[in-house]
Amino acid sequence: MLAKFVNIFWSQPYSSVVIVNPASTNDELNLINCSRGRPKLMTVDEICSQLTASPQSWDAPITPGIGLYSVFVHEQIKLPRINLGSIRVIYVGMTKDCFTKRDHFRHAHSGTSSPRRTLGALLKDQLSLVPQARGGENDRNRFRNYRFSDENELSLSKWMSQALLINRLQLAVDVRSIEKKVIASLEPPLNLTDWPNPQRAAIKQLRSICAEEAKLTACPVA
Repeated sequence: MLAKFVNIFWSQPYSSVVIVNPASTNDELNLINCSRGRPKLMTVDEICSQLTASPQSWDAPITPGIGLYSVFVHEQIKLPRINLGSIRVIYVGMTKDCFTKRDHFRHAHSGTSSPRRTLGALLKDQLSLVPQARGGENDRNRFRNYRFSDENELSLSKWMSQALLINRLQLAVDVRSIEKKVIASLEPPLNLTDWPNPQRAAIKQLRSICAEEAKLTACPVA
């Protein structure tokens, strides 16, 4: 069977732009005419290669537009409780708005960022992080989507900036479909869905502990 293909064209000065025709039943999708750049066919494996090649620091200029991003642990850093693969990718995400809205380093707090919450749960003891409710009583997910104090969040952001690297790939349409294929291929341990993650249960347990501690912070036992 032929490898699954998606349509991609290069646009400068940005990185690649992928276009997928989800209605196609063929292994090789039809090229889509585009006014900029040169059409090219790429397999999912080639997209994964783009996302895993030469990751950059989080301070690198952010690519405009929508697409996928992949997060890596620096080769000199150990992430507690997590078994890393050889390429050291820990998370793959997408944005349908813009990359700045999925910049987990610059999020106001972990209550709006799933990978930040997971990293906080893994690093809670190392960084002395104290979980707390994300919002007030009107926020029904205030404990499950816990955050940390402003000081704790700064400590977490500092660790992330020193320990993590990122790649961003600009896409055009059907971002979610491509993301699922990439996650299934790269098997990032902090992605808890879209692949049979053997570390999922342990990560969920650590996050549950943080959620329970956030409840105690909000309602301390007399």
